[in-house]
Amino acid sequence: TDVGEYINNVFLREKITIKEDYISTKNDILTSVEDISRYLLYGSSVESKKYTVKSGDTLESIADKNNLNITELLIANPSIKSKDALLSSKGDQTLNVSLIDPVVNIVSKTELVEKQLAYYETIVKYDNRLNYGTSYVEQQGENGIAKVKYEVEYVNGEIFDAKKISMVELSPPINRVIVRGGYRSSAPLVGNPEDWARPTVNYLLISSYFGPRRGEFHDAIDIMGDKGSPIFAANDGVVITSGRDPKLYNPGIHIRIDHQNGYFTSYLHLSKTDVKVGQIVKRGQKIGEMGSTGKSTGNHLHFSVYYIPGGGRFIYEPRTYAVDPLKVSSAFRY
Repeated sequence: TDVGEYINNVFLREKITIKEDYISTKNDILTSVEDISRYLLYGSSVESKKYTVKSGDTLESIADKNNLNITELLIANPSIKSKDALLSSKGDQTLNVSLIDPVVNIVSKTELVEKQLAYYETIVKYDNRLNYGTSYVEQQGENGIAKVKYEVEYVNGEIFDAKKISMVELSPPINRVIVRGGYRSSAPLVGNPEDWARPTVNYLLISSYFGPRRGEFHDAIDIMGDKGSPIFAANDGVVITSGRDPKLYNPGIHIRIDHQNGYFTSYLHLSKTDVKVGQIVKRGQKIGEMGSTGKSTGNHLHFSVYYIPGGGRFIYEPRTYAVDPLKVSSAFRY
């Protein structure tokens, strides 16, 4: 199969019935295509919120200002075909920026075939024959590539579920190897903010990105995979949470690691955990397995990175301390 996405089926999730009946003239009767479309998309016939494009605006900045993500903004503005579309700077262009709340849900099932990169990781070795603070690159890194086929289910334009059907690795990733002078403690505690490891296996899909989502702030990336797929520690550190916590917002079985350098990583919706609170873990160590526990729509890893200057205790304030994992390290790209 050639690279691309192929639609297999499109349907409405809800059962729609049509019947003839008398309607009171006091009811709000929708007769125009515009009013009906607005009601189906926003759950109301009230005029949608508008934004006038200004000089220097981008679709990303407009979405962020109005607590939307790019996908939601594009759905609300079907005349804009791409997130890279050029906008007018003359003050004569307006966009719908209301949060969509569809009355009916459009489901599309597709077959996605793509050549996907596996970004190389950096392996650090220590040599006590070298002076402390010195280092050299023993092996340059190269990204791997595979041809991967997925079955993807979208609901209203957003990925709801994805299953990997097949994979042919065309070339495996070659990890970059750095040799540093000195010793490494046999019991790692402090993570190196320059050396991160991918929290999952290669060749998976990100279904939801960091930032605004459905009127709320999504503090992580969601990585789709199979139940039981291994989850790895992104860096050295100490486990500060493991299991369920009924006081929280229903993350299911989850793990949080304090990397002892201001960074914290969290791994939500697991099917099981392999570590205990207080345990010291190494970068790349298996700590649990992917699942769909807690408030979750399917098997995936909700992976977040927080940076709290000065370290100390973890503070759950996403808009203050959460950082986009994709901007922290290329190890978190998929």
